[in-house]
Amino acid sequence: MYLILRTIAFLFGILIATNANAQPSPCADVLVNKVYDVTDYRHSSFYFMDRASSQSEKLDFAHSAGAGFDIDGVPIKANDAGSASRQLGRSDRSTFISDEREQFLLYSGASNILKAWSDCISSKGDIRLRFEPDHQQEGLTNKIIMHIYYYPLFQEQRLLDQPEYKLLRRPSIAAKSIEDSNDCLDPKHIYRAGKDSCDVIIETNSVWDTGPVTLPFIDAKTQAKHSITGFFPMRARVKVETKIWPAGNSPEYHLHASAQYSASESSARNVQVVHADPNFVFLSSIDVRKGGNTSNCKMEARSDGETANLYTAVTRSDGEDEYCDGYFSGKQARFYWDPPPPPAQTNTDSSPKATPKTRRGK
Repeated sequence: MYLILRTIAFLFGILIATNANAQPSPCADVLVNKVYDVTDYRHSSFYFMDRASSQSEKLDFAHSAGAGFDIDGVPIKANDAGSASRQLGRSDRSTFISDEREQFLLYSGASNILKAWSDCISSKGDIRLRFEPDHQQEGLTNKIIMHIYYYPLFQEQRLLDQPEYKLLRRPSIAAKSIEDSNDCLDPKHIYRAGKDSCDVIIETNSVWDTGPVTLPFIDAKTQAKHSITGFFPMRARVKVETKIWPAGNSPEYHLHASAQYSASESSARNVQVVHADPNFVFLSSIDVRKGGNTSNCKMEARSDGETANLYTAVTRSDGEDEYCDGYFSGKQARFYWDPPPPPAQTNTDSSPKATPKTRRGK
């Protein structure tokens, strides 16, 4: 997510660290400064991860959900997403602040996001890393794939000379295990532009584990440093539980207003503030059914998540006893993380460092 932000408290439990020698992504702005359609995300959880990023806070990102998306088959609109973000944020004690919205979006695997980023990197020629879920696993799990690729640089369709890179030392990665079948993390491995695409499988202890990975590259000839840094986000899923409102025996909330002589009478307007059930929020708009003995009625329902303002009024009286009845009903939802976040802040930097497993000849 987002996150704790100035306006949205959020989720992930790691303050992203940056290496002094690490180079910022030359294409971060391609993703940071554009709103991407959430309907193309691999899983709706990434929408809330992206809302968590402090760069995203600068955008009116909620409108990207205007087309709607589903969580467990429940349609989610833009105003629902805002309520969900606030509720999900309160479920976690940890804080998250990051300008690396780029990494959240890349991890989502959305085709338009990956294409925009790859096209930009290809135009500059650089060695980069990114993360994505292990496709051999069902859903979002503890296994993550780290892609390392050295993009070639062309000028007028001519391949330009680029330095060869190797790792200064084997990187230290906080994880349960690391599978490096192609020796991607071996300091003897030489990376050449357009020649090497290396994948490393990282297994974390929990889907809530997240943290930076820095690869300390050096120019194999000049020894000039060229470190790159990325991080993998948490992989918990967003779930939703729904039920009707109002709960109980009555299927509707009744609001009555009446006027005998004038619409300015105090009884001609009835305003009530109602609350969703504990740990629930109102979902989308509240339905209103009109009743009464006159057409001079006005009913409204406005919700901000946990509460809703209900309004029933007689707008005009013709000197007779007139009354209006508003009947209100809707749905309420509870958004939660599966699995739930850990009770205390997770610090992957203090976790045991995994020793990479290598299998030569593959």
